[in-house]
Amino acid sequence: MSRISVIGGGSWGTALAVIAAGGGHDVTLWSRDAEVVGAINAERRNPKYLSDLDIPLSVHATLNLSNNRKPGPVDYPRSTFTRNSRIDGTDRRRSIT
Repeated sequence: MSRISVIGGGSWGTALAVIAAGGGHDVTLWSRDAEVVGAINAERRNPKYLSDLDIPLSVHATLNLSNNRKPGPVDYPRSTFTRNSRIDGTDRRRSIT
């Protein structure tokens, strides 16, 4: 099982995390919203986006980009960024055209 990180706990990020988990991957889903993180981990649902979608146990939500889980390849849902935005907790920049 490979590890995948998804940055963004909105509709797009939640859907990507569920699809990756369905493919047998261990997924870390980062969100800046504590309510979303708590509900995903406790209730296996995202209360704000795609709320009727079951989230597999292999999806772990976090508020911390630099948590102690070994990172996997990162997918940046397009809606997470504005032009040349900085990712908090990292030294990375992502430019969207």
